Amino acid sequence: MKKKIYIYIFIFFFILCYISVGHMISGQAKKVLEAGMKPNLEYQNYMTEDVYNTINPSNRIGGYEDEYNPAHHSYKSNLIPLHFFFTASVTTYNYYNNGDIGFNEKVIIKMNLKKGKWIATRVTIQA
Repeated sequence: MKKKIYIYIFIFFFILCYISVGHMISGQAKKVLEAGMKPNLEYQNYMTEDVYNTINPSNRIGGYEDEYNPAHHSYKSNLIPLHFFFTASVTTYNYYNNGDIGFNEKVIIKMNLKKGKWIATRVTIQA
């Protein structure tokens, strides 16, 4: 009977840790999207250059304003991203509308743990 209790406690703490790490990864994915929306930002702490070039709207949307306004930007990510030790996959919905242009897209971010930080290494955008 005691063995069962220890197993349940272990499972409970494993799930709690998985959700906690997932929440941290989800927050980092939001930082990746924010950094990707801004021009000329030090993005190396969050993502690779390829990811930045893919996320940044000025590279793919004509008429995108150079000045990023956070009031026009919202995003929603899955509650618990899929992650396994040193890699993670986060699905985020990126919405931006400044009155002149706007977009609503599904962004799938692949992240790897490098030097204690989650870095976006690959991104896929679906309109």
